[in-house]
Amino acid sequence: MARALLVLGVAVVLATGCGTTSTSLPPSGSDERLWIDNASQLIDELDQGVVVSDDPGTDVATARAALGNQSELVNLLMANVAFGSCDESVRNVGVPTRRLQRVATTLTSACRILQRASDLFTRATSGPDPRALLAASRLAVKAGPLLRRARLELESVKGRA
Repeated sequence: MARALLVLGVAVVLATGCGTTSTSLPPSGSDERLWIDNASQLIDELDQGVVVSDDPGTDVATARAALGNQSELVNLLMANVAFGSCDESVRNVGVPTRRLQRVATTLTSACRILQRASDLFTRATSGPDPRALLAASRLAVKAGPLLRRARLELESVKGRA
């Protein structure tokens, strides 16, 4: 019960601050730079979450131990709150210019994977279900290459500015 309240409390605190990086007005020339900065911060946050999500281990025993470790659970929860609100965060970055549309599309693809990982994480902590935690970890890691691609696409646009 205490773990459930801790998880719920942290989720509420984190959710109130997620996805508030910008407005969704169409960017002008100077707003494009703001979109790039906001998208870069989002990519960094999600990428850090992927790294944290890879920590629960590679077998059921280490995943079970992670589910029993409140410190680790808080870190995983923070990452998974970001994953669960990923689509909203991409929308809050703003409306991408035509040059930035590919970055937004790649981020949205990563978000689909991360949302599913977040759903599995919720199942893992509700059980507790160490197998679901392993599945969530493996799925989150699959978003890593898309986040790296989004970063490269963003750098390419910045290089042509």
